Amino acid sequence: VEGKSQAEADAALKAVGLAADVRTAPVPTGDPTDGKVISQGTAANTMVDPGTKIVLTIGKSAGATTLPGG
Repeated sequence: VEGKSQAEADAALKAVGLAADVRTAPVPTGDPTDGKVISQGTAANTMVDPGTKIVLTIGKSAGATTLPGG
């Protein structure tokens, strides 16, 4: 499911009786992998038991932050 959005990956896993264990990894703001699966803990086409949780790492940009005024 690498390259899919988190929602697409979750739906694909649920469709075959698996679950997602979502983690995030920082990516630069504007990076094309922001919000997408950048890695999965189990290789594609690996046989696993129904209900297995697959670790998905989703790219997440920090985005702009506003510091409070002083």
